[in-house]
Amino acid sequence: MQIFKPDVRFIENDFAFKTAFFFKNELPVKVMEKLSKLPGIGSAGFKKTVEKGKFMTQRAWETGLLFDHFTTNSWIHESIVVEEYA
Repeated sequence: MQIFKPDVRFIENDFAFKTAFFFKNELPVKVMEKLSKLPGIGSAGFKKTVEKGKFMTQRAWETGLLFDHFTTNSWIHESIVVEEYA
């Protein structure tokens, strides 16, 4: 299930990244969650879709946190094996 078309943008500011993530990913899921609780709109299938969206948003955020240190710091790799082949 594809919710949106993925794109890649470099955002230098951490606050701008968190704000963009909220408006692009979290807010639509939160609105869908509120709508799923309304009588007549909140069918079982819609609620299941909302739960999948919440799960995917959570996993996207966790993946970003996992790679945050590697994307915000520069690394110098030093290895004897690499020097032998250089």
